[in-house]
Amino acid sequence: MLASLGPKQGKTSAVAGGTYYAGEVQALTKEITDLKLSVDLLEKERDFYFGKLRDIEGIDSLDITPTSSPTPGAAQ
Repeated sequence: MLASLGPKQGKTSAVAGGTYYAGEVQALTKEITDLKLSVDLLEKERDFYFGKLRDIEGIDSLDITPTSSPTPGAAQ
């Protein structure tokens, strides 16, 4: 009688475990997809701000000398 209970319990456990793992796999797959989307968005944002930084560095490297003196009384 004990011998017949062992395989039955194992089979039932495997089915229940398979259902549990299928749900867990689906949840983790969704989380991976969400994280990949977040990474893509963050990379685009990083590239945008990096481009802005490069623009500022380019402007900063320009040799701009004023051609006229500031007007007296102008706010500095």
